[in-house]
This record gives sequence, C-alpha cells and structure tokens, in this order.
Amino acid sequence: MGKSGIEYIRSKEGIVRIIIIVLGCLAFALYVAGGNGGPFRDVGGWILAAYVISWCFSLISFFFIVTTLASQMKCGVEYEAVDVCLTVFSFLHCTMASIILAMYTGPYADEWIAACVFGFLLSIAYAVEGYLNQGDAPESLKYMWTKNGILKVVICIVGCTTFALLDYAGYSCPLNDVDSGRTWAFAAYIISWTVTLIFLIIHVTPLADMISILPTIEFAWSAFSFLHYLVASIVLSCYIDCGSPGWLRLQDARIAAAVFGFITAILYLVEAILLKGGAKGISPKPHDVKA
Repeated sequence: MGKSGIEYIRSKEGIVRIIIIVLGCLAFALYVAGGNGGPFRDVGGWILAAYVISWCFSLISFFFIVTTLASQMKCGVEYEAVDVCLTVFSFLHCTMASIILAMYTGPYADEWIAACVFGFLLSIAYAVEGYLNQGDAPESLKYMWTKNGILKVVICIVGCTTFALLDYAGYSCPLNDVDSGRTWAFAAYIISWTVTLIFLIIHVTPLADMISILPTIEFAWSAFSFLHYLVASIVLSCYIDCGSPGWLRLQDARIAAAVFGFITAILYLVEAILLKGGAKGISPKPHDVKA
C-alpha cells in the first residue's frame, strides 16, 4: 500500500489531487453559472456530467486515501490500480468535455470560456497524476504510457474532435442540395475512430495478449485509416461552402473539421510507421515497448 494520511497530502501525488479537486469544482461551477447548455441542453448535460462524475471520483478517492480506508479495502486488486484506472478515465472524460464545450462557447459567454480553460487545466492535471502513478497501473493499462499508447489516445481525441466539429456544423446546406460529400466524410471519420477506439480498449485489457496477429491487423487498419481520413478531409474541403453569408460560422466549423481531419490522417500515418516493424514480426508486442 502506498502513502496515506498526512504523508499522502504532503506528497506530490496528494498535492496534484488537491489541485484536481479545486480545478474540477471551478470547471463545473463556472459551467453551471453560464447556463448549463442553453439551446444545446442535451450536449450541455453530458459536459456537466463529465466534469461532476470525474470530480466525484477524485474527491471520494482522496477521502479514502487520506482516511486510510483505501488500505482496508479487499476487492481482489490493489486500490492504487483502481485509482489509476479512474485517473485515466477522468482524463479522457474531461478532455473530450472541454473540447466539445469549446465548440459551443460563443465570444460573449465569459463563464463558459472560463469553464473551458479550467477544464483543459483539469485534463493536464489528470495527465500529470497519471504520469506520477503509472507504476501502480495494472499491467495491461501500462500500454497507455508507451509511445504507441500515447499516440493512439491522441488519435482518439483529435479524431473525435474532427467528427464532433462536423456534426456541430451539420452536413447539409439549405442552398446546396449536394450533401453526399459531407455525409460520406462524416461516416468515414466515425468508422475509423470507432475501430481505433476498439483497438485501444483491446490493448488495455488481457485480450491483447490473446490475439497473436493484433500488430498486423492494427498496422493494416492504421494505414487504411490514414487514407480514409485523408480522402474524407479532401472531400470535405470541397463541400465547405454553403453559398450563404448567414452560414459563415458553420463554414468555419467545417474548415476546422477538415483541418483536424488532415491532422488525424498524419497521426494515423505516424502510427502505421511505428507499427510496421511489429506487423512484420520484428518488434516486440506493443506492451513490451518502452515509452
């Protein structure tokens, strides 16, 4: 069992956890002060839930560790491993919530802008906490701290940002009946992202060690996704203009989606290069690659 009580509070891990609790509280309090979604209430509810759930996990875990209750828990695995899993979950949750909040934040929504800033600071704090506690992570979860794992997480975040921007902007125009290009780009983004997310889940579970051809399959999918995102972004770039000055804000969102699409394509290309050796049986399994 690691640090607990006053020793934990004075440690680097404890200080970072206190910062996380403060930042999380500020993030969701400012977000609620800004109106909790306005016309985008469904999306707004998810953003608030992401901040609140992550904050509650951190606060409860902090209480368990400080009061030494964590050392008394007998749940089949070390409590520190559970805590690291919650940190990774909270990092991904808050990062996506902050990215989506930034898409719905106007120039005059001061509380939302502040909530978005604190949300990104919160994500950084979770990343620091995960780095400090990576030694306590379950063996399979340690993939997240390898080069391939970090790259795949970045791909999932940037890829999700891509299709979220396109979904926000819409893929139909009132003055333009040709919507097939935008619709296909949206589908291409989601398909590649979904399968990549499945690969990430496989890597952080024991399934990765049971699939001997996983490196080859993953390399093939990364190469395919590079072409998929590249072509989809080129097509989207040709279908950005809706022909109406009133739709300029949505056109800006489509431009941003195309830019993020090209960035994601480059990330997939880098991943394919890193996976090429493993696909040929030259490199060790992804879990054995040092960060």
